Amino acid sequence: MEYFDTFLEDKIPLKIVEIDEKEYDYICVMTDLHGTFEVFDKVYKELEKTFSKEQKVLYLILGDSCDRGENSFKLYKTYKKINKIKNRKVIHLLGNHEQMLLNSVIDRNYLNMWLSNGGADTIFSFDKKMKKKFFPITENNNYEKLLDTGYDFSKQFPDYYNYILNFPHVVVSQNYIFVHAGIDFNLPLDKQDKEKLLWRRDYWQKFNNTGKKVFHGHTPVKKVCGTKNCINLDTGVVFGLKLTIVKIGNGKETYYEIKNEKVENENDSK
Repeated sequence: MEYFDTFLEDKIPLKIVEIDEKEYDYICVMTDLHGTFEVFDKVYKELEKTFSKEQKVLYLILGDSCDRGENSFKLYKTYKKINKIKNRKVIHLLGNHEQMLLNSVIDRNYLNMWLSNGGADTIFSFDKKMKKKFFPITENNNYEKLLDTGYDFSKQFPDYYNYILNFPHVVVSQNYIFVHAGIDFNLPLDKQDKEKLLWRRDYWQKFNNTGKKVFHGHTPVKKVCGTKNCINLDTGVVFGLKLTIVKIGNGKETYYEIKNEKVENENDSK
């Protein structure tokens, strides 16, 4: 199944955002939060203690804030709130899970794809009525029942649907490229295949010929790893591992890690 079709093709053209690193005192990069609001909230508050109100800070989220975890809604709501704070900005890239959310309105097959990849958790996060009726999704044939509703996120939450619809695929600066999954280095950025930007999991990193460092996520690993100046920041926070953040500023990169204590505590109690 193609993940994009003509229904959304015109609405979601390839979107590249260029930023000037000089405009920000710090750029904080993280990825694949998947509804783990408590972890983001903790790290955001800790990072903010290191900044003054006068300093300009960009938070770059490399996609996939929805699905699997419990609090996708709180994440997106918080990003929007941060964007209203003076000298603070959030840029959220499109991830493959946001893509599935957007495409879920097309037909039953696309909705099924989203639900089977954690989309029900996002629906329950946004829509308490649906959660009351169909939670837990693994019992009482609730998955099929929810699928049979033909749930249309764009009609239920049009503001958030349009917000996600406008996420860029790539952010590029003087020294960095930020993307969710991967890049085809044989093509210029404006000619990239959107599927590869969102889904790629081969050995694309070893062909980096850009002269820039590439930060990405999508493929969870136990610790940050890199090949040919391509750095994977997805350290599986939703799976009970940790969130990794890189803070760029003052001519250096500083890495932070925070464990998902909520999942750890749940595992300890079993």
